[in-house]
Amino acid sequence: MLGWLAALVYNAIADFAKGLQGDYAGAFVSTMRRTFFNRPGRLYLTPEALIVQLDPFAEQQALLPLLDAFNARNHRLPWSENRRLVICLTPRGRPPGGGP
Repeated sequence: MLGWLAALVYNAIADFAKGLQGDYAGAFVSTMRRTFFNRPGRLYLTPEALIVQLDPFAEQQALLPLLDAFNARNHRLPWSENRRLVICLTPRGRPPGGGP
């Protein structure tokens, strides 16, 4: 049973890697975990939506295609008064020194 579960997780992470922008296909599970999973962020609850805003991180741009596809599906949370679930990235601020 444990081997079967490990294979399912491995396949799910491989599918996730294929959807990312950039060359993540074939990346190690540990690399994917460190880079994209368990990210800090903030939750905002509005009358219509639960917004999950991930804090900035080095390779966040790779998530854009997956986040756009996820948000386009208009997922709802029935246990939270049918609010829409929106996942977004925090825009990066300007670098110190006023550079572009």
